[in-house]
Amino acid sequence: SDQWVKNWKASSSSFYAVPKLGIFKVGWPKADAVVKLKDPSYRKAFYSTHHLDENKKTVLYAPAWENDNKEDDFVRAMESLNVNVIIKQWDANPRKFPNQVENVKKMKALHENIPGVTILPPETNIFESIAASDLLVSEESSTMCEATMMGIPAISVSDWLIPDVTPSRFPKCDYDFVYTTYKSCLSQKVQEILDNYPLYKKRTEEFAEMNFANIGSSSKIIMDIIDDCVAG
Repeated sequence: SDQWVKNWKASSSSFYAVPKLGIFKVGWPKADAVVKLKDPSYRKAFYSTHHLDENKKTVLYAPAWENDNKEDDFVRAMESLNVNVIIKQWDANPRKFPNQVENVKKMKALHENIPGVTILPPETNIFESIAASDLLVSEESSTMCEATMMGIPAISVSDWLIPDVTPSRFPKCDYDFVYTTYKSCLSQKVQEILDNYPLYKKRTEEFAEMNFANIGSSSKIIMDIIDDCVAG
């Protein structure tokens, strides 16, 4: 992306920063999948399938880990807001992450019958979930990068714990493009962004333009370069 070109230029005087064949601005191949999801017909179909209110904004919860009742914190924070709530949990391997899977099941049982709350199957493609949303809430998941790439603002809850170490730690979230808050202020932060949505949307799109290149054609460009390298 333009940002990485800028980063490299700042270091290119170093011998160690100069590759043998060249450096190319190609983009992120994972991003190519989002092009078809930007069509308005996709969002309309998603709303119809999941019985969402088209007159409401949609807030997506997609954490890196489900633990310490974070999903319940989120659902309770959204209760006072006039929004659609959708939940997309990580599709964890039950043999490797049994606690994660059990926590997800526990939260689903708690929330699946609440009006206005839609719990997506964990195997749902995250890009499809983001494409139907207006705002993402997480802690330090890469979904925040993916949302930003698609022009969707993201919030990180700074006091939700991450259980990948003992004792659990706080999220590491130093992205310039992510808005941070605490769980006690989550409802107010979501409302603030939705009340000023055009401004936050524009900021996110500007950041995406600077940080994601060649969306839709990145994979082809990469393979063309590899083919040229192989051919000499």
